[in-house]
Amino acid sequence: MLFRSRAPMSQLNSDTVLQRVFDLISDLPADRADAVAARMLRADPASDTAHFALGLAALQAGRLEVAIGALRNAGRINRSSALIARVLGEVFLLADEPDLARIAFVASLERSPYDIEAGVGLAVCHATVGDTVEAKRMLRRLLVANPQHPVASLYMGLILDADGDPMAALPWLETSVAANPHSAAAGLHLGRCRMQLGDNAGAEEAFLAVLSHSPDHREAQQSLEQLSQAH
Repeated sequence: MLFRSRAPMSQLNSDTVLQRVFDLISDLPADRADAVAARMLRADPASDTAHFALGLAALQAGRLEVAIGALRNAGRINRSSALIARVLGEVFLLADEPDLARIAFVASLERSPYDIEAGVGLAVCHATVGDTVEAKRMLRRLLVANPQHPVASLYMGLILDADGDPMAALPWLETSVAANPHSAAAGLHLGRCRMQLGDNAGAEEAFLAVLSHSPDHREAQQSLEQLSQAH
């Protein structure tokens, strides 16, 4: 779920180096990310950026416990970073720990109140524990300030769809795809939403768009096969 965005202006002094590390590690294959993080840690074992890099590399490799440990170490070294706290919250969500994720997102927002990605993460925490009313309230507030935000609109659509209202979900999912056409998750959910509403041609278009930039996306392939069988 990691939100690929830059730190808000209020956090640039604290987080600009960490943001560069985030961009660097995120652009590397998992094996190279591991190697870079390991070199950084050997060079300076007390560095917040080295532990942050290690956490990101472990996350790319699917080692969530290692990622959590490294990000916690980074957060102990740098207690003012909103970015470290936010990424830790996102990893806690992936590890199915919404209560710990909520604590991390709250800490991130205390340090950077206008960080929309941390706000979305906190809303997702509420949705994960069943409080969709609060989740939708938070997302609506965030979307007033940034109506085209791809992740906020995606989760608004997902929550509405999960609530059994695909018609209300549809425009939010379309907004998310329009804002980030290369998001496989948004495209996949848009296609599935259109299928629910009987728009098979629109669903096929969405699934093919996902496969055009992610040819090996299994869920999009399976959804397209399911759609073909239904014809």
